[in-house]
Amino acid sequence: MKARYGLMEWAGCSKWAVNCLVENEENNDDEIILLAGSESDGEMKSLTEIILQRYLPSINRNDEYWAGKYIVELHRLYINKRIDIFDIENIINNLYYKLGYPDWLVMLARNCEYATDVPAFQKPFEEEFSYIKGLWSSSESIDMFNKSYERQVSNSHDFKSC
Repeated sequence: MKARYGLMEWAGCSKWAVNCLVENEENNDDEIILLAGSESDGEMKSLTEIILQRYLPSINRNDEYWAGKYIVELHRLYINKRIDIFDIENIINNLYYKLGYPDWLVMLARNCEYATDVPAFQKPFEEEFSYIKGLWSSSESIDMFNKSYERQVSNSHDFKSC
């Protein structure tokens, strides 16, 4: 998902495949073996898609699902101060645009953008970030997330003036 949305190079998928070979976890899967030796982005993308189709349950082949799981990872990095709000803004805006502006990302993208310039939006951003992360942490599918997500909760994570 990260490579598909320009958040990581396709070579990361090839490195994963190499690790599978080193750990003897490729199960004689020809595509994993080929991916480990791939050098072109096109070939890496094609082989990665084949591997995902083979091993990923169809319920979790949704890009929004993987974006949500990535939000969980981003939150952990942010809390541990390994990534800052400016990096987060670039990533979230990229996801928001490429996913076609999903409703669950509206307030997070907005608050993140505002928080980079307006300190008063730091708290609303962090509240929304925590809310979305919490839902994705416990969701095993996009449907499960959608059943838990409440737009009214997101809307409550806004700057409250004096």
